[in-house]
Amino acid sequence: MNFRASVLLCLAIGACNASDSPVELLSSAPSVEPLEAEFMDIDDAEWRERLTPEQYRVLRQAGTERAGTGEYDHHFEEGDYLCAGCGNHLFRSAEKYNSGCGWPAYTMPFNDSAVTYKDDKSLGGSRVEVNCSKCDGHLGHVFNDGPPPGGSRFCINSAAMTFVGEGAASEEFATATFAAGCFWGVESIFRRVDGVIDTAVGYAGGGKDDPT
Repeated sequence: MNFRASVLLCLAIGACNASDSPVELLSSAPSVEPLEAEFMDIDDAEWRERLTPEQYRVLRQAGTERAGTGEYDHHFEEGDYLCAGCGNHLFRSAEKYNSGCGWPAYTMPFNDSAVTYKDDKSLGGSRVEVNCSKCDGHLGHVFNDGPPPGGSRFCINSAAMTFVGEGAASEEFATATFAAGCFWGVESIFRRVDGVIDTAVGYAGGGKDDPT
């Protein structure tokens, strides 16, 4: 399945207000309200069919690839990193850096709704697991030893991702604009539509320079 033919949706209407709170990632799983959306309803047999054995082990069984073996560990081409399971937009090359940890490292996700977090006590201690917000695939973990100003290091398995180069993204991604309201509610619905990689809301029309 080709997940690169995706859409960026812009929703515009004069409707209700909302604001996103900063997400704390440093010591424990952030307390973030889940999106009003269900994870992809795919059974285990279909996951095994659509994923390679290594992708299945990482994404569906919370596996970890050996340090230094991942395809994207030392990969710094400009572009975007998508979930290998569902095509959800996860990270951008602009936030990727060489942490020396043996896995691809990012300072932040593509946006606040790209990933979800949970406490992971599988090794006896406590870590913050990072998962795809759309299919709940295991991606890796986030730590508090990243560079300033955020201080976060998203340590992600290469097998959990596919890469779309900047040139390919400009050719294969499209933007669609809709008028709808209340647009915050409509946005939550569009976020769970297959192929949508990001949404942005705002006001359209009127004569006021800075509407609230």
